[in-house]
Amino acid sequence: MSPNLSSANLSSRNNRSVSLWSRNLSSVSLWSRNNPSVSLWSRNLSSIRLWSRNLSSVSLWSRNNPSVSLWSPNPSSVSLWMPALLLVTYAASYHHLSALPRAMLAMAALGTAVSALWYGKRFDVALCGLLLICLPVMASLNFYLGYPLRVAAGTLAEALLQMNGIAAIREGAQLQWNGQIVAIDAPCSGVKMLWTRAYLSLSLAAMMRLSDLRALALLASSAAVVILANAFRAASLFYVEAGLIQAPDQFHDAIGLVMFAFAATTVFVLARKLAEPEHAH
Repeated sequence: MSPNLSSANLSSRNNRSVSLWSRNLSSVSLWSRNNPSVSLWSRNLSSIRLWSRNLSSVSLWSRNNPSVSLWSPNPSSVSLWMPALLLVTYAASYHHLSALPRAMLAMAALGTAVSALWYGKRFDVALCGLLLICLPVMASLNFYLGYPLRVAAGTLAEALLQMNGIAAIREGAQLQWNGQIVAIDAPCSGVKMLWTRAYLSLSLAAMMRLSDLRALALLASSAAVVILANAFRAASLFYVEAGLIQAPDQFHDAIGLVMFAFAATTVFVLARKLAEPEHAH
């Protein structure tokens, strides 16, 4: 089979999949609109109709432009059962979940659909991860991860200070030394840095086309780098807050910028290292 014929068959299959999915979404949307007593879709009817119209438009455009290879980085046919299942789960749980879990289901459905149609795979870690972290998750991250990250930073900072001959003791999210208490405040938990590093890692994984396993490895490594960088920041600021050294008020911001740059550079280097073996083969 010639490459052009294979590409045409792939495009035709994907067009039929998109058309079928969009028609199904339109049918369900029309059914719900004509049955007002059924509250399955409720306020999200308009978004479903918009999504189906967009899918229909993309399918029509691709069919009318056969020379444009819309889908074809990975020429393989993948079923759309996963995004369909996620979309049904989203609709069925609409009145039982809060806004953020519902949005995560919707983004997961969108991510798996694009993964199947564009990359020829059921789930692309970088794409789906970027869609998920673009949701307003900062408040939830602060609530669930803020204190554990402060404790982790305090534990590592305690070890760093003791290696330098300062007998500081961590208690909760505080460092005690010589009758003084230096607290690791909530803004210094590193949650924002963690989100930024996750965004950077997933973006690099998408641009360098890392495999899912390597993308997950980069994501985990970036989290470890953030915790380590935040511990260095806490240990450095301890010297100022405990009065061991004198520094201007801008020292706090300067240390934060240095650790931010260190973490970003380390993540970029790790991404390059993870990408090299794949490109070599």
